[in-house]
Amino acid sequence: MKRIFPYLFIVFCTTCTCFGQWDSLSFGMDETIHDISFINADTGFVASAKGIYGTTDGGHHWICKSTSIEENKSFYAIYFVDHLIGYAAGGHDKIWMTRNGGETWLAETTGTWGGISFHSISPAHLDIFIAGSSGNLIKGSIYSNHWTQIDCGIYEGFQDADFLDPSTGFLVGGKDGLILKTVDGGISWTTIRSEIKNWWSMSVYFTDTKNGYVAGTYGMIIKTTDLGVTWVRQNSGTTADLHSICFSDKNHGYAIGAGGTILKTNDGGLNWILEESKTLNYLVQVCYAGKKTWYIVGGHGTILKKVED
Repeated sequence: MKRIFPYLFIVFCTTCTCFGQWDSLSFGMDETIHDISFINADTGFVASAKGIYGTTDGGHHWICKSTSIEENKSFYAIYFVDHLIGYAAGGHDKIWMTRNGGETWLAETTGTWGGISFHSISPAHLDIFIAGSSGNLIKGSIYSNHWTQIDCGIYEGFQDADFLDPSTGFLVGGKDGLILKTVDGGISWTTIRSEIKNWWSMSVYFTDTKNGYVAGTYGMIIKTTDLGVTWVRQNSGTTADLHSICFSDKNHGYAIGAGGTILKTNDGGLNWILEESKTLNYLVQVCYAGKKTWYIVGGHGTILKKVED
């Protein structure tokens, strides 16, 4: 198989990180960044409308990592297992895999067709679940390039997935706060729709085997304490659409979204506090990188970083 060895495309950032506040890191390009995956506080990758980029110095410099991909691809999701193995997906019916830290990428056949867009990559021990449009969900293994399509019985556009283990997982992305739950690795699914109508679920995150959150449009955040059997609405204090939610432990987390909205909780969602983002750009994904370090990405090349006190 022909391999194209990449040249280096470097984006410089001179912003210094200040503790306790959100700092803007200059990405250098006016393009939407759809997803982010950090291996540790300094080493991470982003998936953007024009490629994949990586950093090894906490976001101060970004290097293009997708020059081995010949097609002009827009990437919506990225996840790195470790500093070598990573996956990327987008609107092109393909999954791309690297085994050398993003230096080269190989396309893997998924069996999907018709312009499927993949929006979320969720690890589950040695398994990988990738969710996307038109109810598409595929399952693969870290050590194999074989992908299996999973029939979820519903055909709405999945926006996010969170698998607690190879058996138990959740999918979101639909009207009236659609949530799908499986306890058998995707063989069967339970459909959950919120009693609250006319909002779309966008992001799901579980902090442990009982407690989880779903965020969505119109400032909606709901929480479960019994592994998705029941869900209770939380007071987010905003009507802005929320696109991503993430926690560092059972108490501390962020929800982010439209108009530069950043919400923080220190008590498991009992209270959400609006933080200053210094941007009005749409924020797409929030990621905890360890060592009290958080990253947020979004529209127009937005990358925000915070190192908590």
